[in-house]
Amino acid sequence: MNFSEPNVPRGGAAIDLDPWIIRGGLRASDFVAALEAEGISYEEVPPINSGTRQLSVNSSITFIFNEDDEDEFCDGMGLCKVSARNR
Repeated sequence: MNFSEPNVPRGGAAIDLDPWIIRGGLRASDFVAALEAEGISYEEVPPINSGTRQLSVNSSITFIFNEDDEDEFCDGMGLCKVSARNR
């Protein structure tokens, strides 16, 4: 899921998705604070692209945050991509 603007993800007919605080442009520090407030474990993982920060939740979902205005892979600052990996 890529965010090219500050939008909120939606599920659809096949999935009931609660976006919680997830939205394009969400700052990594706000996301970390929310995870910690809810007692959700996470780990910071080495970013694939420079200028980004990656956080892994439950070892299968990665949140990628742009921390560099000049990054060619993400438009804007904050949350720019959510990726899920099959276990």
